[in-house]
Amino acid sequence: MTRLLRAGLGLFVVPLVVAGYAGLTGLILPLVALRSVFRRRGRRQRLVDLQALAAERLLPARSEPLPATA
Repeated sequence: MTRLLRAGLGLFVVPLVVAGYAGLTGLILPLVALRSVFRRRGRRQRLVDLQALAAERLLPARSEPLPATA
């Protein structure tokens, strides 16, 4: 009898676990999609800013324009 009860409980619990994972995925996927949409100014923009800052430090701005060679 306990074997039958355990099998019945298993048949009841498995769909609940699957539904739980499906519900969790249903919650997480929109959040990931929103994060990828609004993330554009995050790390990539900081990288561009850091590259610009490094370029300024390597090549300081000149107050006078360079003479034309031609």
